[in-house]
Amino acid sequence: MKNKGMKLLLLAMTVAGLTGAAPVGVLADTTDEGVTSEAAIEETTETADTAKGGRNVPYYSLSKDGGNWDGSHYTKADGTLAKDVFFFDGENTYYLQADGSPMKDKLTYHPDGEHIIYFDTEGHEVFTTFRYCPGVGYTCYFDAQGYLYKDQITFVGDKVYYLNANGAMEQSGWFGFANGRDYGFANQDGTLITTGWGYDPYGRTVFYHWNGMVARGLISDASYYYNMDETDGHYIGQWAYNSIVVDGYAFDVDKINAVSAASRNADEYGYESREMSYGNTVVDGIDYASVFNAQAYLNGNTDVKAAGFTTDNAILHFVKDGMPAGRGALGQGFDPCYYRANYYDELNPKYGDDWKLYYYDYMCYGKSSGKVANKYISRKAGRLAGHDFDYAALVRDYPEYR
Repeated sequence: MKNKGMKLLLLAMTVAGLTGAAPVGVLADTTDEGVTSEAAIEETTETADTAKGGRNVPYYSLSKDGGNWDGSHYTKADGTLAKDVFFFDGENTYYLQADGSPMKDKLTYHPDGEHIIYFDTEGHEVFTTFRYCPGVGYTCYFDAQGYLYKDQITFVGDKVYYLNANGAMEQSGWFGFANGRDYGFANQDGTLITTGWGYDPYGRTVFYHWNGMVARGLISDASYYYNMDETDGHYIGQWAYNSIVVDGYAFDVDKINAVSAASRNADEYGYESREMSYGNTVVDGIDYASVFNAQAYLNGNTDVKAAGFTTDNAILHFVKDGMPAGRGALGQGFDPCYYRANYYDELNPKYGDDWKLYYYDYMCYGKSSGKVANKYISRKAGRLAGHDFDYAALVRDYPEYR
């Protein structure tokens, strides 16, 4: 059974499974015009001037440097035409090309040689906004310095967006993040689904995390663990928070303990009336009383008694060695052979020869649902057990069971 430390470890694993190598998440506020302040422009150009591998590009401001701006060309105060410069007219920033005209509708590298910036169809550099770029045919996002977001999750108010490795806003349904591992779903307006449980395009259940990524691996809430596929995040199964996982199968400890307590309190098998002590039936917080009586186990397994086990500690042998070997521990209440044979079609495909799983299944599910585990309920069940659960041998000898 998982203790508190194990639960915390699993929760830590959950966070890692959900986020993976996530893109950088950035809080962003959009504006309608994409206008920025002159101070921000100066900061951008200063960064460009000092970036490794970049080059210096002069920056002019109409208010500071004077001169004349006719809407398409800037003439400096000395009367020369400004070329290959950034220019701020008091409202918008432009890049004036080699012929002095503004660059328009162009995604281009910043002079720092690293970042990508955009000048719209009017020649205005775009800042702090989403913008559709006709030249490339998709919507991008540009930060306060005008830099294009690439492989970044962006939060605008309570909405989440993802700009892919090319800088395009995802808005066409199911997609893969640039890390090559995570998935998400983008609506036509670019918002990502972040609302928890939902479906993937194949109709399978998935969990959409707060950042738009589909959860992978183990996730949990206050009641259950949920196992999500490590590759694409589809739901595989779940188990109660207080569970024991045995060879990949989870069983609810609270259910097991409730069934055992009820069986023991009612002296269901008459052991107390026959002065056959249940003894200790609890190991690691799990009560095995619905499948184990210490005195019956010692009586039926003389080697265990000869080894020095008593009613106080026979449960340890039962859990460690008896259950894996399919040893009976109640005398007349539960026998894993009967249980497996009676419900062969249901249980054998899951558990095969892993005998201990039949005990846990009975304690968690079978007993409370009224399944029979102390006698054969059909001739086929008896014959299956007689053939050591070799179905091929059974149908060879009894073709009617094919």
